[in-house]
Amino acid sequence: MPSSLIIAIFSLLSRILGVLRNNLLASTFGAIGANATSSLDSYYAAFRVPDLIYNLLIAGTISAAFIPIFSAYLNKRSKKEAFDFANSLLNILFILLLAIAFVAFIFAPQMIRCFTIGFAPEKTAITIKLTRVMLLSPIFFGLSSFFGSILNSFKRFFFYSLAPVLYNLGIIFGILVLTPRFGLFGVAYGVLIGAFLHLVNQFLAAYFQTGFRYRPILRLRDNDLKKIGKLVVPRILGLSADQINLITDTLFGSMLVAGSVTVLNLANDLQQLALGIVSVSLAIAVFPVLADLFNQERDDEFKVLVQDKIRQILFLIIPMAVGLLILRIQVVRLIYGYGKFGQGWASTVTTASTLGAYVVSYPAAALIPILARSFYARQNTMIPLITSFIAVVINIVLDLLFMRPLGVAGLALATSIALIVNFVLLLTLLSRQLKKFDYNDLFWSVGKIAVISLIMAGFIQLGKNIIGILVNMDTIIGVFLQLAISCGLGAAAYLGFSYLFRSQELRFFLKKIKKKI
Repeated sequence: MPSSLIIAIFSLLSRILGVLRNNLLASTFGAIGANATSSLDSYYAAFRVPDLIYNLLIAGTISAAFIPIFSAYLNKRSKKEAFDFANSLLNILFILLLAIAFVAFIFAPQMIRCFTIGFAPEKTAITIKLTRVMLLSPIFFGLSSFFGSILNSFKRFFFYSLAPVLYNLGIIFGILVLTPRFGLFGVAYGVLIGAFLHLVNQFLAAYFQTGFRYRPILRLRDNDLKKIGKLVVPRILGLSADQINLITDTLFGSMLVAGSVTVLNLANDLQQLALGIVSVSLAIAVFPVLADLFNQERDDEFKVLVQDKIRQILFLIIPMAVGLLILRIQVVRLIYGYGKFGQGWASTVTTASTLGAYVVSYPAAALIPILARSFYARQNTMIPLITSFIAVVINIVLDLLFMRPLGVAGLALATSIALIVNFVLLLTLLSRQLKKFDYNDLFWSVGKIAVISLIMAGFIQLGKNIIGILVNMDTIIGVFLQLAISCGLGAAAYLGFSYLFRSQELRFFLKKIKKKI
């Protein structure tokens, strides 16, 4: 089975569990309205500090810097030397994570108050306690991501892809089993359980599938470790841009109506569903291949692979964006419309509006992972850093302009515009590095996909209107039928017209399916 398909399947399962997780959270605590407790704002805000540690030091940082160098060890040196190098980095990482988590625990009150200005004092106090509970999670995730990078380097993706599933199962266990006894802290304990399962899964996979064995090695003067340090610093700064966006959105969301931080997170998780399945899965799977091509100086193949993946991602993501934009109310109502969240329309309408604002940047957001990893594979972390910070400045300025007239949806729209700018800059700069980048072929493919997607939109709207008349839309069954039939008509139209228009992307996917059958 292709690695990208393995990642996509488990990503889909993980995202489905993530939707179930959010469904349980929303129905238990609510979002906006008289029936909401607004305590979910504290839960999501409490994630900011652990996420800051994890995303700056771990997420993408380890893989972006470690995999190219570790792959070079495997290709040009011995497996033992590769694992010695890995062990030295693992020990440094563990010490660093412990120290940072300890400092964050001490200064959690000061950090939380910086970006929850709009919270009431009791709400801020709960957020601080939740943050301190969850500070173990970045340590678990940090070690897990290290073992995941080893699995990636060996192109072993099964257990790597299983890890997020286990994480979500841990949180769901916390909601269902621990929340009745511990309240919101039961969810936080579930986060720790899920993070620990994430770590154990990848450690065991690295142990049995790659032959990795832990050794207490610490070589601070290793030249390759210094090289990783040089690659990591720009990457950390680049990821800090994403974290600044999240913290800024939390800050401005705390100044809006209670529940705005929750709505922002719920809408963002929904729009990340397709992105995680399609773009991130492909980007993760192709990254080790790109790193190998660069190390072997096969630039023409590097360029062709990047262009092919761009077209394949757009073929899948553009119709998803169109469908989600048209059916956003139905999607929100079907997934979150239960319990306290479903008792009134305020939460549904606000979340759907916010989701629509996020979807504006779907194609750009879907392509940023593959474009960024193309630079990382070439051991260039500086360009994604610069473009990320340009996007941060744009996002903050637009947040200030949009938050009052548009509310929480304005914060999502600001993020979308910033992502589009980031995408345009990355694509332009990458095309200059990859000489003779075939823009004509790319624009022709995108134009064809856009036209077919517009035709598909007509079929979706037709199905939506007809089913809306025939069924009772005040029931979950009615909403489900409207959503399912509209999506079915849209998908059939998209595939049918793609076949008639002789889409090369459709031919690629059909060829893959045929080969497997």
